[in-house]
Amino acid sequence: MKQGGVVMIPLVAGTLVLWYALGYRFATLRRGNPRSVRVLVERYRAGREGAPRGMVDGAVAKGVEIMRSAPQPARRFLDEGFDGFERDAARTRRWCAASSPPRRSRACSARFPA
Repeated sequence: MKQGGVVMIPLVAGTLVLWYALGYRFATLRRGNPRSVRVLVERYRAGREGAPRGMVDGAVAKGVEIMRSAPQPARRFLDEGFDGFERDAARTRRWCAASSPPRRSRACSARFPA
């Protein structure tokens, strides 16, 4: 701290906040199942999968449930059903986005607005 002076305090605080955000995001976005999403969807459709253990499993189970009960096209129902998952995933998006330069492609920006 002697050599860094006043600059070290905000740097250390910023580092702690970023590591907390990364850890929280890792804990929130746990997969729960090592299979790909495509395989999970097929297994949930067939009814061979148990209770969801992670966020991805929960989203797949919710999507399959909505697709079974919603009229076609079900896009609006899926958007509404996944809203809670999007809010959970977006809690640390501001911290992660503020720490890195904007390098997102147009296709990514159009599909996943910040």
